[in-house]
Amino acid sequence: MVNEGKRIRRQIGKELVNNRLIFWFLRFQSIISAFVTAKMYLKFFKL
Repeated sequence: MVNEGKRIRRQIGKELVNNRLIFWFLRFQSIISAFVTAKMYLKFFKL
């Protein structure tokens, strides 16, 4: 019984870490895409 609880808790911990990594990756990606878009707009307006 105790081993089963430990295994479940470890699985939940892994899933939480994966979700956090995916969350940060998506935020980082959106920031990068916004930055690239801003640079493109600046180039466009300078022309």
